[in-house]
Amino acid sequence: MDLSGAPDPEAAARAWMQARTERPRPLEGPLYDAALLRLGPAQWEWFLLQDHLVTDGISLMLIARTLAELYA
Repeated sequence: MDLSGAPDPEAAARAWMQARTERPRPLEGPLYDAALLRLGPAQWEWFLLQDHLVTDGISLMLIARTLAELYA
């Protein structure tokens, strides 16, 4: 989602993520939600929302480790 045209892209991203987080998620629907938010030419934020039914501490550790390796 491109938010780079917003007057304050970071505030727009926070508002979008807050609204997305507060949406009801029925169990028969997807148990995760993800989006890549463009805030500027070289500025991005990754939104990842996972239900506790599909994510545990080890899963979060693996995601964090993989992202750290990619950015290293």
